[in-house]
This record gives sequence, structure tokens and C-alpha cells, in this order.
Amino acid sequence: MQLFRVSYGMALILLASAPASAGDSKTVAGDPNTSSRTVSYHDTDIIPIATEIRFTTLIELPKEETIVEVTCGDKEYWPVNWSGNLAYVKPARQGGRTNINLIAASGNVYSFIATEVSEIPNAHADLKIFVNPADNSAIVAMKDKPRFVSADAVEGYKQAAEQAQQQLQAEHANVQKELEREKSELRASYPATLKHDYRYANGAKNPFNVTAIYHDDRFTYIEATPQEAPAVYEVKDGKPSLIQYEFDQKTGRYVIPKILDAGYLRVGKSELKFHREGNG
Repeated sequence: MQLFRVSYGMALILLASAPASAGDSKTVAGDPNTSSRTVSYHDTDIIPIATEIRFTTLIELPKEETIVEVTCGDKEYWPVNWSGNLAYVKPARQGGRTNINLIAASGNVYSFIATEVSEIPNAHADLKIFVNPADNSAIVAMKDKPRFVSADAVEGYKQAAEQAQQQLQAEHANVQKELEREKSELRASYPATLKHDYRYANGAKNPFNVTAIYHDDRFTYIEATPQEAPAVYEVKDGKPSLIQYEFDQKTGRYVIPKILDAGYLRVGKSELKFHREGNG
């Protein structure tokens, strides 16, 4: 006979002696001479618990379990608090009755039918209930990796990700500011020798995001932020030749150890031609 089919009065007066199964019914529910009771729980069981106004009933799941969510049929008069593997039930009115489900991170669900018994003769509240899974599948699940995460944990992960993203954006902005400062200092330190006399395409015809090409008395400089570093070719007498260069990742500047009159950058089919004014 299942507990939720036992007559209302008998479900409150007769429960299992410790240890007992959720379906047993031999001892007084909430017997004042018994400080706690242990229930062997099958996943099809609904455990009856006797509660009382001005008393808190503690439900203790196995230490391997972590409660992530609780559902209650009557939240207004049946506040249920929980932490880790513990749940606390405290009724707010006499004679009430409701169902409670404890959802654990393991995926196990523990179901109860709670009744306030202060008006029932000889009935007393269950003060502490130990619940032990009896099904092997539930035992394996609670010792395995968690299947569920609490809403608070999800919100915490979300906030941490947002904070990390904001920090990354702030660091990127600082790097860009430092880069612009260094570029400005470089241009200011070589006002007489730097010459910006190269012509090249912009917009969609500038696949490597080139922002400047210039030279001094010894080197050619190309400032760019390409997704993939291009090869640099010099064109001389109509013939291209591959040129070696150094790349400063911090400043995004390519340094070519000679002055180029004409050439192009290439990656695959993408190409950007450039030449000095008067040489192209």
C-alpha cells in the first residue's frame, strides 16, 4: 500500500520505524521519544512528513547530494529553505497540507507530502528526517558528475563572464591608446626624415587594413592590422621579388630594411599595391 493512498488520519499517525521505507507504516509520526527517523527512498515514493507550527522540520539528503531547486504546492504558507543537502520546512498555518519536491544536482528528485499536525491528537512534528536513496540508479547518479546547476550558480557564471569581457575590452582600449601614443611620439621624433609619399588603395580595396606607408633615409614602414600577416613584394623593372621584414606586434608596424619605390602585399588572392609618388 503506498503512503499517499493511506487514509488522511492514518498517514499522520502511522509511519515507518527508523530505519524504514517510505511505504512502511508502523510507528507514530513525529514520535516525541524519537529525535529523528531514517527513510529508504525509491524514486516512485512520496514521503509523508508531519510538521507543526513553531517547529522546523529538517530534511537531510545524503552528503553527496546538493539541492539546486525546490518546488512547493503552497509557497505562501509553506516556506522551504535549503542549503547544500539540507532543506528546512516550517508551516505557517494550522491544518495545512502541501507537496514538496527537492531537485538535486545529480538529477535525483525527492518528493514529500507535508501536513501540519498541531490539531491532531497525539500527533507530533517530525523534527529531523534522513533520506537515503534505495535505488541503485539514484545512488550512482548522486556520486557521478552533476547534471543540474543552480540558478544562482548560472547567474554567477554569467556575471563572471561579463566582468571578464569588460576587463578585456578595457585592456584592449588601453593598448590602443598606448599604441597611438607611441605612433605619435615616433612621428614627432623623426619629423625631418620621415616621408609619407606612398600611394595605395583604401576602403574595400585595402584588405590588410593598412593605415600608413612611409620611409626614412634607411627603412620603409607599413602600419597595418591584418587578420593574417601578408607577404611583402618589391616590384623593380616590372619584376616582383619577395622582401624580408620585421613585424612589431605591439605597434602593428612592418619594418623593411630598405626604401621601396613600389611593391605589394599579398595573402592568397588578396593584394594591395603601393608606390611612391613619382615612381608609379
